[in-house]
Amino acid sequence: MLTVLLSSFVLAFHNITVRVLFSEHLVLGLFLLGGYVKPDLQNSFLLMFMRMLLVVPLMASLAFKLYPSAFREFRELFRRDRTTERLAGA
Repeated sequence: MLTVLLSSFVLAFHNITVRVLFSEHLVLGLFLLGGYVKPDLQNSFLLMFMRMLLVVPLMASLAFKLYPSAFREFRELFRRDRTTERLAGA
């Protein structure tokens, strides 16, 4: 349940950040906030890349905590004889 709540909070924060970056708004009738980046395809890809740089390490660290054998299985993924075992079994 905590993971679902945390992911909802992060997704909401991401949506607010994207809105502030791409469009300008008057906050409390006092000052303008946002509109720092032009909403085009290149900037959208840049935003997705920056999000990936943050999310991938966080998800990896969370995976090792939630699924204790994740590190062992991650090492198994890069073993050299993994493909030969699969071919020999077929």
